[in-house]
Amino acid sequence: MNQLDTHDEKLFKELNKYLWKYPADFCLVYRMAKSWRGDLNLRSASSLRYKSLQDCEESGNKYRLLANDCYRQSLDTVIEELIDPLNNAWISVRVWKARIFKALKIWTPTPANSDGQRWWQLVVASGPTHDAGCAIVTRVAARNIAELRQCIKGIQEIMKNEATNAGGG
Repeated sequence: MNQLDTHDEKLFKELNKYLWKYPADFCLVYRMAKSWRGDLNLRSASSLRYKSLQDCEESGNKYRLLANDCYRQSLDTVIEELIDPLNNAWISVRVWKARIFKALKIWTPTPANSDGQRWWQLVVASGPTHDAGCAIVTRVAARNIAELRQCIKGIQEIMKNEATNAGGG
């Protein structure tokens, strides 16, 4: 990860403050690189679990291809976490596939916390976020899809100013 300028640092703090209310497990912010390949670069990674720069970079590398794919398609994606009963492993599946697997009773939803929230992963790479040359990957706790849509809407609101500053909106 490169050094952040004060503008980026302010933006990332605002995103983290907003996401923390869900709460968020992690937040990764990628920005379009000014290179001939045009790939996204990890610009910020935050989580209470990350203890070192290496933890941030490993997490960023894990989600880089997904972020690039969603950015190229200007697409937001919701990923549901399910449990495979055969080996009790947690599996991340895009929501439309997750509905099929749950209906067939192949995989089950992860357990909810005392507030009825379960973990979901979001990739926000459309609208103002895309116009700003960014993709945001986060893991948040939410009760349902409606809360996730509200989370995406809030991220897009934060990114509107960024898109205007980048000349995209």
